[in-house]
Amino acid sequence: MPRRRFTFAESLNRLVIRTDSGGSSTTERHLLPPKTSQIEAEHNGLFDHLMTSGDPAARRRAYATALRERGNLFHTTVQDLDDPQRTNPVPWPVTLESAPTVNPDAAVTLDELQHRGVRNNQDDPFPPEVQPAAGQYVVHDTNELIVPYLPDPMARGIALIFYEAGSDHHLADRRILQSVTLRYPGQWPTITGLRFVLHTADQLTAEQNGNEVRVGLPPGEQVGVAVSSIVDSDDLEKLGLWRFHAVHDPAVSEADREILTAAATDGWLWWLTPSTDLRLVNATPRPAVPPAITALTTTPRTPWNVGAEIIGTVNIHGASTDNVELRATWSEIVDDPALPAPAAVTGSEVVTKFQVGQQETVSIFSISTAAGSRPVGVPERPAVHALPDGKFRVVNYHLQGSSRYREFFEPTQLPPVDDAQSAGNVVQLRHLSSVVPPKPVVYEILPVFFWEEHREPAHPFAVRRIRRSGLRIWLERPWLASGEGEVLAVMIGPRDTPETQRDIVSLWGRDPSAEGPGPATATELPLLPAWEERALDLKVDLQGTAGRPYGRVAANSTISGYLFTPEYDEGRRRWFVDVRFDAEDQAWPFVRLNVARYQPNAIDGCHFSADTNTDFVQLLPERICTLSRPEDGAVRVTVSGTFAVTDIPGAEAAAAGLDATAAHLAKLQHSRKFRASLQTRPDRATSDLDWVTVTSVDCVVEGADPVSFAGTWSGELPLDPAIRLATPGEGANIRVLVEERELLPTDPDPGQVTPQSVSRIVYADSLHL
Repeated sequence: MPRRRFTFAESLNRLVIRTDSGGSSTTERHLLPPKTSQIEAEHNGLFDHLMTSGDPAARRRAYATALRERGNLFHTTVQDLDDPQRTNPVPWPVTLESAPTVNPDAAVTLDELQHRGVRNNQDDPFPPEVQPAAGQYVVHDTNELIVPYLPDPMARGIALIFYEAGSDHHLADRRILQSVTLRYPGQWPTITGLRFVLHTADQLTAEQNGNEVRVGLPPGEQVGVAVSSIVDSDDLEKLGLWRFHAVHDPAVSEADREILTAAATDGWLWWLTPSTDLRLVNATPRPAVPPAITALTTTPRTPWNVGAEIIGTVNIHGASTDNVELRATWSEIVDDPALPAPAAVTGSEVVTKFQVGQQETVSIFSISTAAGSRPVGVPERPAVHALPDGKFRVVNYHLQGSSRYREFFEPTQLPPVDDAQSAGNVVQLRHLSSVVPPKPVVYEILPVFFWEEHREPAHPFAVRRIRRSGLRIWLERPWLASGEGEVLAVMIGPRDTPETQRDIVSLWGRDPSAEGPGPATATELPLLPAWEERALDLKVDLQGTAGRPYGRVAANSTISGYLFTPEYDEGRRRWFVDVRFDAEDQAWPFVRLNVARYQPNAIDGCHFSADTNTDFVQLLPERICTLSRPEDGAVRVTVSGTFAVTDIPGAEAAAAGLDATAAHLAKLQHSRKFRASLQTRPDRATSDLDWVTVTSVDCVVEGADPVSFAGTWSGELPLDPAIRLATPGEGANIRVLVEERELLPTDPDPGQVTPQSVSRIVYADSLHL
């Protein structure tokens, strides 16, 4: 008998409480003895002491007790046990409730159910008895419900048999572990029912306090219990089913007879004391414990295969979880040429979905067959993630569970599909690229400068600026075709690269139009200083110096790829890579790079793309320029580097008859001009157009090496007025402009036969005082 109106999806035999973020509820049932008739009670001798008494009050009590036979749980009054002519109102609220499915036309009221089968004249027929409609039920809201009818005198209490318990015990009859007996309080006929209270607890608990039986049930779990009546052994002999049972056969041993007698009194025998099943449910709108990944990995994909096998173990709270989805999410940079720039794109999908057993706690993801004869003992489920393509991706996986108890909640009470509280932990997997990257497409290759500014070593009144040389490779879109992490590899061969392989390595060589140094080998391009090469050998991170490779990998036994990370230029809408050379001893070498895409996060055989060659381009020579202050009235400029000697008209004549060093110096002076200019601008000016030249001076060669072609030019400019001595660099509006012009021979003008020359500026820099 319910104490309160049923909640959603609850019924008489299904006790439902709910636990969610807002808290938990309780539900209660009154457990009452079955009803008996007056004649059954009289045959059982329960009226003998009253009927044999000479006290008139005892006779009245006997009659009043007999009248209680007419009572039932729908009545709002109860027969008084001392006065046959009086009924007493029930001292607690009694309501008639209707389920949503009740037919309104068939429904009755509580008042209509108060008829007790009384007729005014003995000759009149009994009036028809009113019955509640299907789905109507009565509720008694009280802590102690006194039975309003004649209770069965043989039902001394109840047996609670938790029939799902003890599954891992080896018992001939598990009911010896499962059964609990409780007696009704009070004496016949004033029996008080037991009140069964179901509430939320951290673990399964139970206790009895008087007529109250409290069971604590953890969230998301459910328990089955069978409720039957218990009887005393003396009453068994009054029951024909028992008296004529085979238990009394002399062939049955006394020990077995005692066991069967105990089973009968404890309510185990369905044919003697039939049971009613109750289902105790602590419903949760989401899994009580979110499913968790305890281990997860993947096997490398085969070439050109997009599917990735997922292998791992998961923990699942099967008592509250009905099904689980393995979900995948990722974010990646996609370079769509139709868009102005590469953009982050997110993806998500359900890898697999599976039903969960109610007793399940652990599961395995695998598509392989278990080896060995021992059964695994837990469910194994296949999980293959069919990715959109074979690109490299970092994918986040988590399990998303849904509640086994969704039917116990209104739709508005259920969590959304992407409920964060129903999601388990996130585990990240790296799926290596299974596709070969496409060959890079080089748009163009151009010279590029790398500028460095330092204090002059061991000279506090001087500063230096260095121009390093390199090449900028512009690349067509799209990039990241094999996934994030895709880089450009510059392919460098060994010193002895054979002619047959020179189309697949980078090359460089001396400019044939000028006299200058040449590289020792055509295939060993110096992209790094020797110490940085050694650092790469030792797998040391070079911390991303501009224009330097961050790593080196072997393409095969002889060719290495130096790895550069491309950058994106939004203005040109193209990717580029800067390649810096360690070529301070070279002058105008021609360079042709061989490049390929490289995906470090790929399976074997899918790291390198096919290679491609760039156009030939000349590398500008490096220059070191020092600005020093010899005195407060002067500033000196010194420029060093490697200088080629051009075939300028008159150079050979100037060198005629001189020794090698003097001849080289003479030709060097003829092949180029250095000029230093002192410039100023107004104090508040900011434009380069505001600079005005105050004075200029031609620099002279201070020294040159005819073997290495290294040389130094220098010039001094007067300061008027004088400027106090200090480390250069503080003056924002006074500077020295240095220009190097190289002289080249040209064809004579029309009608002329004398060789001509033309100059080109090959170096310019400015240093502030």
